[in-house]
Amino acid sequence: MARSLNSFIELQLQLQPRGPLWDWLSSHPDEALRYQRYKAYAEEFRRVDQRREDLLTESLPGTINEKLEDWEQFLAITPAAGATDEQRNNAIIAKLFATGDQSVQFYQDLGLLLGHIITITKFKPLQFGDPFGSRWYSADWRWAWVVVTDYPTVNPEFEQTIRELVPAHIVLSFQYNGGL
Repeated sequence: MARSLNSFIELQLQLQPRGPLWDWLSSHPDEALRYQRYKAYAEEFRRVDQRREDLLTESLPGTINEKLEDWEQFLAITPAAGATDEQRNNAIIAKLFATGDQSVQFYQDLGLLLGHIITITKFKPLQFGDPFGSRWYSADWRWAWVVVTDYPTVNPEFEQTIRELVPAHIVLSFQYNGGL
């Protein structure tokens, strides 16, 4: 929490020398030129203290405001055209904290974090005991996923994020519906 201007003035007054003359000057602070100088210094100290707090805010993903471009450059993220600051922050969080997984739920949650509602279709080869009339897929199809999203147009940044986290053996295909 940022300190007030008066707290910085008080800190400076507490650091001044002691003695009868200094005590007399402190009893008339508004009239003393020294007090006006302390007030000017205090304004700068308060500004620096506020920037210190801003630095802490900017260093935490999810609260980034001024340094979005720097975080995106560091993480090699290209923001989507027209993306809001919140969406850009979510992409940074997803890139920093997502480690990948093999479950469909993980990618659906990641899609929500990135602003997309997605469904994932997984395929399995036809096996003995499957119901009659089931679709027939070869054994290679077990590694294929189709990611269906509500986004209306192709979103390369979204695809890149998903592709970087999906297990290496999975072959992805994206389908954009514009409203699932």
